[in-house]
Parts: sequence; C-alpha cells; structure tokens
Amino acid sequence: MKTILILSMTLFVLACSKTTLLSQSTEQPSAVEFIAHEHFTTPSDSDYSFYYDEYRQVFAINAGNPKLRDRFIRATKKLDANFISGEYLLTLNTITEEDGESSYQVFVNDELIATVTNPETHKAFQLVQLQIGKTELKAGDVLTIAANAVTNGKIPEGDGTAYARGRWQSLLLTPVQ
Repeated sequence: MKTILILSMTLFVLACSKTTLLSQSTEQPSAVEFIAHEHFTTPSDSDYSFYYDEYRQVFAINAGNPKLRDRFIRATKKLDANFISGEYLLTLNTITEEDGESSYQVFVNDELIATVTNPETHKAFQLVQLQIGKTELKAGDVLTIAANAVTNGKIPEGDGTAYARGRWQSLLLTPVQ
C-alpha cells in the first residue's frame, strides 16, 4: 500500500511538472517597445544615417545637409532568438514638426508593410502614435524604419524653407490576442 501511494504521488508530481512546462511554452507575449537609439542600428559607415537627438531622445535626420533631404534614411533591428512569434499590432512613435510632415516606412524582412505620415501641426515636438497595423513576427525577422526630411514650405529659413528632420522615438509591438 505504501509503495502504491508513493508511486501515485510521484506520477502526480510528474504530471504537474509536465503541465507547467507545457503552459510555459505557450505563454502569451507581452508588449515590447524598441527605442530608436537603443535598439535600432543605422549604418555608421554611410553618409545616409540618423543622428541621435539627445535632447528629445529620438533618431533624426540632419536636414541641414541637402543630400539628406527628400530621401528615406533607414535604421534596422533584428528580433533576437528569445522573441515570441505571433501577430502584433505595430505603433510608431514619432515627433511632430512645424516645418514639415515627415513620412515613415516600416519594413519586415525588406518587405514594405506600411507608409505613414506625421500630421500637420502648429505645436512642434509633440509625441504622435502612428498606427502601422497588424503583422506576423518571429525571431530572426529584421524590422526597418525609414524616415524622410521634408519641408512644407511654411517656415522661412535662409533662401528657402526649413525642413522637418523625420524624428522618431520608438516602435511599439503589442501582441494581438
């Protein structure tokens, strides 16, 4: 009788352990925010890269350089092996600028999934959340954010007009339940 009780208890413990392991492997992912200057890389050997605007804590384009205007500049982030695969809602956090409405392209593995544009504003440097939409993501995927420095022609500067710098703060991934 003692042996049967011990064997039963052992089987019960093993069954509970197996259930725990199964529940851990099917765990739901939580939202993750990738900060531009902390998680994304921009080519350091290229003339076409973002700089870190420390005051606003965002990536930005040096619009004072004419060759960086009206073109898309890219930064990338590879999802590491611990990333939990699934469907996510992507939100790009950008900063408004009075001198232009920058556009942003979002790519997954070099496939364009969305292009969004900052709204026109009369109050600069406000956080805006641009909805990218839902997409399937898995470990190893490469996320790319591209932004452009553009002018809306409304802010005089020298012989022309000022340019927005395509400032962006982060990419938020929220799991879809």
